[in-house]
Amino acid sequence: TIRRSRLPSFSLQPCSAHAMTDFGILTFSHTELRVRDLKAMEQFFTRVLGFLVTDRSETMVFLSRDPQEHHQIVLARADAVENRAGALDHLAFRAPSLNDLRRIHGQLREQRFARPEAVSHGTTWSVYFRDPQGNRFEIFCETPWHVAQPVRDRLDSPIDPSNQAKCRPGRVR
Repeated sequence: TIRRSRLPSFSLQPCSAHAMTDFGILTFSHTELRVRDLKAMEQFFTRVLGFLVTDRSETMVFLSRDPQEHHQIVLARADAVENRAGALDHLAFRAPSLNDLRRIHGQLREQRFARPEAVSHGTTWSVYFRDPQGNRFEIFCETPWHVAQPVRDRLDSPIDPSNQAKCRPGRVR
């Protein structure tokens, strides 16, 4: 028999006076995978793992098992993203608010390796950035709209409410 033990309780503490403590407010949201056979992977995630398709395009499938999450897994056709099948594209974390996202974006701009990029996906405002080894991350907060995906509009400046124009009314559901 396998016994399951309870995980010990813990709290996240900054490891130094220079730690970016705002990151403690984030919750894990989703991951994006690059795949060679989009149809086969969609069938695996839906038939074997029980995910539902929540959105799609010719090159991407969005899947979730949680009615509160638009997507938990994104499958992106490898030839649509640099032909690197099997590679993890990014890990994504949800920020509680736009103000929190702005503050974190400012902190990331101070890290020379991060190269943060602000983006609107219509349904979210996002900041993509790199870790010191080049792995990609996304931190986002929700907008008040639902927009069919995929949408990616680069924002020229730090996350700013005036960029709401990037969410064109024709795409809002």
